[in-house]
Amino acid sequence: MNAPLTFNSDYVETVPDHIPSELVHDFDHFDPVKSSKDPFKPFLDLQATAPDIFYSRNHGGFWVVQKYDTLKYIMQTPKLFSSWPMNIPYVPAWPRKLLPVELDPPEHKKYRGMLAPLFTPKAVTLIEPMIRQACEELVDGFTDSSEIEFLKDFARPFPTNTFLSLMGLPLSDAEKLLDIEDRIMHPSYSAEIKMQAGIDIMAYMTEGLAKTRKQPQDSDKLLSHISYWKDKEGNALSDEEILDIGFLMFMAGLDTVTSLFGFSFAHLANNHQLQQQLIKNLDDPKALDSAIDELLRKFPSVNTNRTVLEDCEIDGITLKRGDRIMLPIVLANHDPSKFKCPHQVDLTRKDNEQMLFGHGPHKCIGQHLGRLELRIALETILRRKPYFSIPADKEISTYGGGVMGTLSLPLCWK
Repeated sequence: MNAPLTFNSDYVETVPDHIPSELVHDFDHFDPVKSSKDPFKPFLDLQATAPDIFYSRNHGGFWVVQKYDTLKYIMQTPKLFSSWPMNIPYVPAWPRKLLPVELDPPEHKKYRGMLAPLFTPKAVTLIEPMIRQACEELVDGFTDSSEIEFLKDFARPFPTNTFLSLMGLPLSDAEKLLDIEDRIMHPSYSAEIKMQAGIDIMAYMTEGLAKTRKQPQDSDKLLSHISYWKDKEGNALSDEEILDIGFLMFMAGLDTVTSLFGFSFAHLANNHQLQQQLIKNLDDPKALDSAIDELLRKFPSVNTNRTVLEDCEIDGITLKRGDRIMLPIVLANHDPSKFKCPHQVDLTRKDNEQMLFGHGPHKCIGQHLGRLELRIALETILRRKPYFSIPADKEISTYGGGVMGTLSLPLCWK
C-alpha cells in the first residue's frame, strides 16, 4: 500500500534525484513584481526561456507543463494524475476535499451527476432573466458616471449576486461574501488569514444550510437541491458533504468570473475597434459565441494542478508519485502549435478549442453559466455604455497565483 501523500510549501534547495538539472527552471506564479501589471506575461515568457516541461523549486517544488496536448492528456488521465490537492502551494483553507473537484473517478461521478442538472444549458437558460436583471441594476448604478471602478461597481458584485441567487441565499449577504473571498483568493494574505476565511465561510454555509432545511424543497436552488437529494438507495448527503460542495461553488463561482471580467474588459478598454466589432455582432449569436470563446482563450485566469499518483513517464520525462504538476491554461491557450497567431485577439477565430474550462472528468461544470454571465455583461454594457477606456492618468493593477486577477480597473467614458 502506498504511503499517504504529504506536501510542503517551502523552497526546495535540493531537487529530487529523478529530476535532471537541465529541467530545473525556477518560476513563481505568485511573484508580485512580475504579476502587478500583467500576470499572463511571466507565463508566456516561459515559451522562450524554459523547456516544454520543467521543474520549479518554489512552493515545495512542482512541474510546469507548457504544451496544449500534454495538458489535455494529463487532465484526461485521472488514474495517474489526481486533482487533489487543487492548489500550489498547498494551503488547507478547507478541512476536507472539495466536492467534486478534488475527487477522482469513480468517487467523483456521484457528486458531479447530482449537480449536473442545475448546470445544463437548459437549466442555465431558466435563470437567465434573473442574471440579466442583476446586471441591468448594476449598470443602472453607473449610467450617468464619467468614471467607475469596474471591479467594485460591477465585476465583483455581479457574479456574487448570481452565486447567491443560484444557491438560494440572501442577496444582502453579498458584502460579507466578498470580504471572505478576498481573504481566501488574493495572494497578499497569509496562510493563517486564508484559513480563518475558510472557517468564516464554513460558519456562513452552516447557517445557510440550517435555514434551508426549515424551508420547503426548491430543486431550482442549489443548496436546497443538495440538502434534500437522495441516491437510489435513499441515502442523503451528510452535512460535511453539503458544506464541501457549497465551499467549492463559492470558490468557483465568484473569483474566477470576476477575473475573466477584469481581463476581458481591460483589453476591450484599450481597443475601441474590438468594442465596435462586438457591438456590430450583439444580435448575431454565432458571431458573439466566437468572440466570447476568443476572450476565454486569451484571458484564462486559472492555473489548475494535478498530483502524480504512480511513477510514470510523460513526453520522455520521469515523474514520481507525489510530484506536483501545474497546468497553466494560459500556456495551453497560447500554444502556437495549436492556435495560429496565439497572442493576437481574433474575435472571428475558427475551431477555437480553448481550454479554460478544462478537459476530461473534471471539465468545469459551470461553463455554461460562466459563458452566459460574460455574454450578458458584454451585451448590457456595450448596448448602454459603449466605448469605455482606461483614464489616461490611471493604471490597472493585477495579481498572479492559482487564480490570476485584477485588483483595480478604472474605466471612463470621456
